[in-house]
Amino acid sequence: MGRKMSTMRTDILDRTASLLNMYSVKGFVIPANTGHSAKAVLDAFGTGYQYILVGNPVSSRAKGYVHHAGMSEETRKEFSELGMDVVLHEHSCFSQKKPSEAFWRYNADFERSLCKRLGLDSLEIKGTSLSAIVEHTARSFFDQGFKTAVEMALLAGGCPQADSRAFYVSFAFPSRWSDMRDVAIVSRVGTPTSFFTNGIDIQAVLFSNQPTKQNCSPSSPGDG
Repeated sequence: MGRKMSTMRTDILDRTASLLNMYSVKGFVIPANTGHSAKAVLDAFGTGYQYILVGNPVSSRAKGYVHHAGMSEETRKEFSELGMDVVLHEHSCFSQKKPSEAFWRYNADFERSLCKRLGLDSLEIKGTSLSAIVEHTARSFFDQGFKTAVEMALLAGGCPQADSRAFYVSFAFPSRWSDMRDVAIVSRVGTPTSFFTNGIDIQAVLFSNQPTKQNCSPSSPGDG
């Protein structure tokens, strides 16, 4: 299936195309609540790849965990019928608007993974959480977009259809709601449980051009 002209504000999909064969990429991990970004990636690369959409259920907004509306059942059904794998998480594995029980479960998973890596029986962190430390560390490498792409790769591991041995392109599209560059990483997918033991094996990091001024979406952060 030939690539169509991108409707994105940046050239991130064009830059990504050159790496697909180099790393034998199996598919894409896409932050998706409205589905705008997922449609753009599907239009660009076609049906020969696995698509893992990572979003939040509508209930996450009602509970105050996220700023955006979450993925409606209609949107989830639409993309499932297109053959995409949809995985919904009540809360991010990193800090967001308001921590939930799910957030603290992710944090406990990070802690267990680090204990296993260091050979410790337990771990005590005061004044913050290990999840927040991982988030700030990832963000300090590059920026918010890179942190989000890493987050997508970690949350995609919760999808039963994900192949932990394969390489995927995980996206972050901050240009949907800001003038930040879009980001893509080529890596394996994982989970907080395996983060410190197996990692996600990042092979490449791509940044787009600066977003164009046209077609700026009013969407809020995380609303793919």
